[in-house]
Amino acid sequence: MYGPHMGPEGLDTCSPGSAVAAGDTPDYAYRIDTATWKIDRVVRVGLVPKFVATSPDGKWVAYAVGGKLMKVGAEGGEPIFVGTLPAASVGISWGDDGTIIIGTVGAGLFRMSANGGTAEHINGTSGIVKLPDVLPGSKAALVNTAKPGKTTADSADIDVVQLATGERKNLVQ
Repeated sequence: MYGPHMGPEGLDTCSPGSAVAAGDTPDYAYRIDTATWKIDRVVRVGLVPKFVATSPDGKWVAYAVGGKLMKVGAEGGEPIFVGTLPAASVGISWGDDGTIIIGTVGAGLFRMSANGGTAEHINGTSGIVKLPDVLPGSKAALVNTAKPGKTTADSADIDVVQLATGERKNLVQ
């Protein structure tokens, strides 16, 4: 993700309410062919995306920006509004069941249809549950969690969460 408004996290100029957020900017997502490590597609996404996920079939790119979940065709086209993100969203992952899982700092996990809709809380999840990675079959996701009062990366755990129940199993402390 590159563009004139990219900067270190928290220092970009595209946060909601900024002058840049009020209009469209020439920011892009780049697709890289991992066989050659060359850019093979450039997709205009507007504001600098904070988190990006590709659809399992590779035809779509979802991204979080300005409190919204958007998607755009991997070959380009106009961005499409999918839905409003929950507060303090941190990470998205697109499952093979057509659902996008959203991590948050403080409220657990949420799910939203990739076709659009409202973010629905996943029962049984709470607290800091971020950077989800939906596993094949869309029954579970790997997540980064933190214990209350711990905020540094070295205090984070990796858990697997059952998306139907919110049940967690710790994998790495």
